[in-house]
Amino acid sequence: MKIQQFLLPAFLCLAVMAHAQDNQREEAALKALQDYKQLAAMQSDRISAQSLEKTTLGQRIDHQIIGLEDLRGYKTGNDPKSIIRPIKRATYPILDANGVTISSIEIEQVNGKWQPAQLGNRAYVQMFEEVRKANGLKPSDASLVRVPGFNVYFLAREQSGRLEFSLLNESPMADISPRQFIDARTALDRLVPAAQKYNGLPW
Repeated sequence: MKIQQFLLPAFLCLAVMAHAQDNQREEAALKALQDYKQLAAMQSDRISAQSLEKTTLGQRIDHQIIGLEDLRGYKTGNDPKSIIRPIKRATYPILDANGVTISSIEIEQVNGKWQPAQLGNRAYVQMFEEVRKANGLKPSDASLVRVPGFNVYFLAREQSGRLEFSLLNESPMADISPRQFIDARTALDRLVPAAQKYNGLPW
């Protein structure tokens, strides 16, 4: 009974903290959307104020990453999840009145506070949404996995207990076709040689 009395307040405290973090993240995203509207209004005479006012945020896409050192150490047959780690960064598609992705915003948590990080990287977000919808995936069924060192983006899904990747951008480092799902192990096997040769300089 005493254990239950201790665990319940602790659980409630964690739930309150998580809810506060969710609220702060959403507030940061909405602020970034307003920033986007202001910039778009100043930079383009083709976008009407009425069109901008109708833009909304799409479903949040949480970021996970694979570091180059972890990729270098990856061995064929290992569990891909062992080198994938979540980070405090998220992307929101910016949708027009018809629900079409026209841009995106990224927010990140710095020193415990969520704040805008980047505006306007539409390409991988648009591809993410196209691949997700084409394969009948709900937002909760798809996640984003990045290899920042190579500027590579994958949509990840679980299929029959197996993790699969779909490349969202062209990659000069490996023979992987965009939009097509392959076993995550196969994708990593094709990236490992490039990671082992990479000298750290920009591509």
